[in-house]
Amino acid sequence: MRGQKRQQNFSRRWHCSSASLNQELQDMEALALRGQNKSPEEANQMIQIQAWQEEVERSRQGQRDAESKLSYFETEVQKMRVEMAAMKRDAEHYSRQEHMELEKRYRELTDLLYYKQTQLEAMASEKAAAEFQLEKKVKRLQEAQQSLFCTLNRLRQKEVEFPATHLHLGKKTLK
Repeated sequence: MRGQKRQQNFSRRWHCSSASLNQELQDMEALALRGQNKSPEEANQMIQIQAWQEEVERSRQGQRDAESKLSYFETEVQKMRVEMAAMKRDAEHYSRQEHMELEKRYRELTDLLYYKQTQLEAMASEKAAAEFQLEKKVKRLQEAQQSLFCTLNRLRQKEVEFPATHLHLGKKTLK
């Protein structure tokens, strides 16, 4: 009894499957006949619809490609933004550090300039003092020379008055 029941279930299922397959086959044949019986206008419309569907599919594929490229470029732009921010931070750091170094160098040069200016003023004072001393010595030398010439002239005059007397002045013998 059990085996009979199984066979009945199988037959029923096969009949249903077979009936639905037969129905699908009939529907497809009817569709094919309708397709053959279509007017040229309907055939053109079908071709146009098929062309539009292909165009829509190409457009969708193009859109997917464009979205993929857009995503790639957005990622690249984000990477560049991060890199630029890092470069800006580095530039600000180096700029601040460079600025501090320049300020330090400026202070050093200013201090050196003040020192050199002080030295220059001291040298100018020393030069003026040396020039003053030189002028005094030159004046004394000139006075000594003049005094010597006067003395020599007087001695020459005395020699003329007293020719036999020889005066010794240092290394020279005056007559």
